[in-house]
Amino acid sequence: MNDVKEQFNRATAEHEMIVVSDAGMSRQITFKKPNSFNNHFHITTWPGYLAITGDAGSYIFSRLPDMFEFFRGNEINPSYWGEKLQAVDRHGGYREFSEDRFHEAIKDDFEQWQYSDGDEEEEAAAKLAAWAALQESDLSEDSCPESAEDAISRAMAYECPVSGGTFGDFWEHDLQDHTFRFLWCCHAIQWAINKYDAAKALALSNGEL
Repeated sequence: MNDVKEQFNRATAEHEMIVVSDAGMSRQITFKKPNSFNNHFHITTWPGYLAITGDAGSYIFSRLPDMFEFFRGNEINPSYWGEKLQAVDRHGGYREFSEDRFHEAIKDDFEQWQYSDGDEEEEAAAKLAAWAALQESDLSEDSCPESAEDAISRAMAYECPVSGGTFGDFWEHDLQDHTFRFLWCCHAIQWAINKYDAAKALALSNGEL
């Protein structure tokens, strides 16, 4: 997630805010680099809704009458915010299969296996042998399942030739994570609101409001 934020910060380093309209809970604001539409995005709100559109994707959320209030802060909350989605970008979506989560789940379940009835030394040797066998299978750290369904099918079909261990409950794992586009847009929304609030505060202190 931090990688996405770093990429967002680089992509928007020269962005400027253009307020197209600003009437209470109804706003239309564009953020872009002057003379360029690269990585530009628009924030549009109306009572009860917020939409983000632009280069990084399009998403619509609904939760509070003023959605700026919902998104304000310094840390994004993609899991909770995702629950408030009303429309999802057709190219990037909201969640997708994560190879990282798949391999983490394999390791977590592997650690729960019983490897030997002997002493600690025998247990350690059996565990190493079981891990070596796993790395020769299609569950290895180098394997790349095509989908969550493929990953679950592979895991549940495996039986360790050393310990007899299986991944019988592997279907219980959540192997999906948020898409890059969705995370980018989450950062964009919160960053945009902070920019808007700062501009409003400055205008107020200068007696412009």
